Amino acid sequence: MKRDIQISVILIFSLCIVIYITNWNNSKENRKYREFQKEVRVHDLENAEDLPNYITWGIKNKFRASGISSDKRSYYTIQDIDSGSEESEVTYMLTVPEKYAVEVNLEMVSKRELDLTEGKSGDFVIEREMDEFVALVFDLETGELLNTIYIDKIFKMHDLNVMPVDCTGFATCNYKDKPCLAFDVKDIATTLDDVHDNSKKTIYIDLKSGELFEEKYEDLRIQIENKNKDNFVLMKKINSLMAENKRNSDSHSNEERYSVENLGFWEGYRKIHLTDVYNTIENNEKINYMFPDLKENYKKISDEYHKDFSLDIVLSGNSSDDEIIDIIESDILK
Repeated sequence: MKRDIQISVILIFSLCIVIYITNWNNSKENRKYREFQKEVRVHDLENAEDLPNYITWGIKNKFRASGISSDKRSYYTIQDIDSGSEESEVTYMLTVPEKYAVEVNLEMVSKRELDLTEGKSGDFVIEREMDEFVALVFDLETGELLNTIYIDKIFKMHDLNVMPVDCTGFATCNYKDKPCLAFDVKDIATTLDDVHDNSKKTIYIDLKSGELFEEKYEDLRIQIENKNKDNFVLMKKINSLMAENKRNSDSHSNEERYSVENLGFWEGYRKIHLTDVYNTIENNEKINYMFPDLKENYKKISDEYHKDFSLDIVLSGNSSDDEIIDIIESDILK
């Protein structure tokens, strides 16, 4: 009898240990799941839809109008801003000075499913698919569509299963004396382990022929950021001027209303990015004088699309900080 009681106690104790270990493992797996979810969301799944395992991200801004000044020394583009997008503060319109406006359309889908393979409980299989990757090339002076480049199909022709490293990291440049769209890519990951894969490369697409060139990874975004460090002092001046002339009607912060940058890899060009376009069109006599068709083009697209717009003005000839402030100060002072 005593022996039976001892056996029962041992069995009950063993069962408690099994239950504890099982619960601890489940808790560990749950923690692993939660950590994974957080890591994936931070990595590239920020624009989650209703279903947590189906995510899309892409470019939302569209080319609407452009023009070149009569002296051919400056030009502008107008693009709409999709205010419903988390990425709406970034302008995805690119230009090749005096030649092209380039609209990049990219749409990626990410799906993730729990890996049910034995021994891999809590791991995930990630499926990424490129729904669309297209570049539209417009004549900068007339706004006419000149070329449509299906980059996703070009990738397939070259057996490249890759995606851009950063959905905002695009640039234009001269490569082998050809006007090109340039961006860094990485292999499309299929498992969590692949997410941190460092095998990257840089792609150049000829905007005339669609020809693709591969080069070693160049980290284009860092190069462009380094080229813009000297604009910090100018932005402080602009922000100070705006703070001194703050208007109750301002719907944009200082940082949103104006930004200035060197135009990527195009030496001697500086770009002014403006978001309070209506105010600029109404009040900035200098900009309207530079571009006589700007007001008409803006009214036309405003009536047609009923969206918010941003305006990019690109100046050649290494314009000084004082010249740039002189151009935009009438926006600020009125």
